[in-house]
Amino acid sequence: MVLTLGVDIGIASIGWAVIEGERTDKGIKDRGIIESGVRIFTRAENPKDKASLALPRRSARSARRRTARKRGRIAQIKSYLSQTLGLDSKCFLQEERLAPIFQTSKNFISPWELRERALYRELNKEELARVILHIAKHRGYDDITYGIEDNEDGKIKKAIAQNIALIKQEAYQTVGEMMFKLYCQRFLRVRNKKDDYNHCIGRSELKEELLKIFNIQKDLGNPCITQEFCTTLLGNARAEDKQSL
Repeated sequence: MVLTLGVDIGIASIGWAVIEGERTDKGIKDRGIIESGVRIFTRAENPKDKASLALPRRSARSARRRTARKRGRIAQIKSYLSQTLGLDSKCFLQEERLAPIFQTSKNFISPWELRERALYRELNKEELARVILHIAKHRGYDDITYGIEDNEDGKIKKAIAQNIALIKQEAYQTVGEMMFKLYCQRFLRVRNKKDDYNHCIGRSELKEELLKIFNIQKDLGNPCITQEFCTTLLGNARAEDKQSL
């Protein structure tokens, strides 16, 4: 005699059955069900909004992973810029005080203004590093996922479309130029606030801005801009995968 246990595991229940069988030359021949049953249990969800009880833990875990990836990416870019531009790595270190490259002074130029100035004058090494890091820290929404992850009734997607239209309408060359002239010059808020997505930008627009800055800086004779430098930071435009920082 052969006993077989079968289970059917669902979200809120488990069904089971014990089947008696007999081993033959052609395999196991069932004789019948000895016992069966089902166990129903409470769903692991919030009774008010039906959200999973694991959602807070999962959200916190995802946030930690995003933060870790961002820190790793920024550290990688800082290391590359330090080596390539010949900058002291201590310029990027941030302990109790603000890193030297980001410290403000009387003649301090905001990164938004530098992104606008990069369109018509040559940047020095420190300024170029600040522009690259500023864009890298605020990479915008991924064009593949922002429509999928938009949980606010399409507000993110709508804001991105409106900002793209505004850039074309006002003939701004880049996102940075638009943000500087519309907000920074008027001492207005640049970042989004809670439930406000008006300043959302797509990642492709920021990549286009950085590429444009590199091309203009190269035309202005900036010795830092080489093909290898651009490819490392932006990736190969002809490659199918994203091999970039």
